[in-house]
Amino acid sequence: MCLTLHSMFLISQLYSQKKNENSKNQDVNKSNGFALKKMMDFELKYKVLTTGERKYLSDFVYGFKKLNAFHESNIKRHLDKMVEKGFELD
Repeated sequence: MCLTLHSMFLISQLYSQKKNENSKNQDVNKSNGFALKKMMDFELKYKVLTTGERKYLSDFVYGFKKLNAFHESNIKRHLDKMVEKGFELD
């Protein structure tokens, strides 16, 4: 298999884009993790959520489950409930 200079350039560009996307995803995951930890701290102090909701939130805070679009909508619902009770995300 012979790679031309142009195809090698395209492969390197693709690799660079993937690498940049991964670093952006890691930054988003870190900020999500920070927000989730703040939510958990607030929850432990004020007990706004039910026991099941608290366990669900802790699964993401401590890394037992991974966030996806479905879980993000549930976490957002819990966040809205906590905001009503005074939670602020600085």
